[in-house]
Amino acid sequence: MTIDYLPEYEKDSILFLDLDAVLTTPATKWRDFDSECVKNLKYIIKETNCKIVVHSTWRNYPDKRKLFFYLWGKHNLPLDSFIDFAPNSVNPRQQSFTDTKTFDIFLSSDKKSCIENWLENNKYRVDSYCILDDEDYNFDPKVFVQPICSFGLSYLNALDVIKILNKE
Repeated sequence: MTIDYLPEYEKDSILFLDLDAVLTTPATKWRDFDSECVKNLKYIIKETNCKIVVHSTWRNYPDKRKLFFYLWGKHNLPLDSFIDFAPNSVNPRQQSFTDTKTFDIFLSSDKKSCIENWLENNKYRVDSYCILDDEDYNFDPKVFVQPICSFGLSYLNALDVIKILNKE
């Protein structure tokens, strides 16, 4: 028996989303999503139909993951747009840390490699992607948008993300 047709995977636009200083801001005391930032994220989702992969360090803490889902629902963000938390590229439990700050720095510095690993493992489904983070971990500038920390995701940032995801 031969297969004459192999279905093509539907490819998605992927937004790698950081949370602190992108959706949370000093105005929310870093405990809630900022409503203006949420409005801009909803605009991105509407204009690109993108899927969200969270690469924030929140991905590494069960309590922060729960808070993420609570806030996602509280702000009526579409649950079907969230698809994954980016995995760590190395196991932090195999490292030795003397304090929590060093551990957090380790998890943050892992962001670029965790995104690269996610892309490699999911390349069949990626049409375009953009990285949205308030810190630059030597991301490719062609796919990276950096909000200003104290303001979070702005409308102008949203327009830049849309251009990247829609390949304009």
